Amino acid sequence: GSALRYEYYSDFGSTLNYKIASRYKINKKFNFRTSYSTGFRAPSLAQIYYNLTFTNFIGNNPTESFLVANNSPIARRFNIDNLKEEKARNFSLGFTAKLSPSLNIAIDGYLVSIKDRIILSGNFDATNLGIGISNVQFFANGVNTKTSGLDLVVNWKNKFENSELSIDFS
Repeated sequence: GSALRYEYYSDFGSTLNYKIASRYKINKKFNFRTSYSTGFRAPSLAQIYYNLTFTNFIGNNPTESFLVANNSPIARRFNIDNLKEEKARNFSLGFTAKLSPSLNIAIDGYLVSIKDRIILSGNFDATNLGIGISNVQFFANGVNTKTSGLDLVVNWKNKFENSELSIDFS
């Protein structure tokens, strides 16, 4: 299987993402499956335009802090770049088994890699800005992340005279 998805964002341009997936039937009981896809997430309006003044506790000391909009001149003074979109790549590999009419097992491994993930920065010293605020924070494209995992699903069911018992383990 395959899929294409085109998106257009007025602030970030366009993106073409895709997915390719396959399943190979080994026999009536066993299947092998895999997929690869790309993804895109534009920054939210709050991550670009939101400002907030709050009291932040650093250690035990309260201090006035300012969450600065990413598109503000203050963000540029601290060398915070304009937000870019996050780009993802996803890969999965799995195996399924129908061991009996009442027992199914699936195991899938996955890897998700995200480039330019948007995070909330740490505190920057803002005392030299002259606005009565001690610290500022920003949303920024701060890290690249990888997430991997393994999913196991076991389904068992048994029919009795007038009822059915089903147990799912994930």
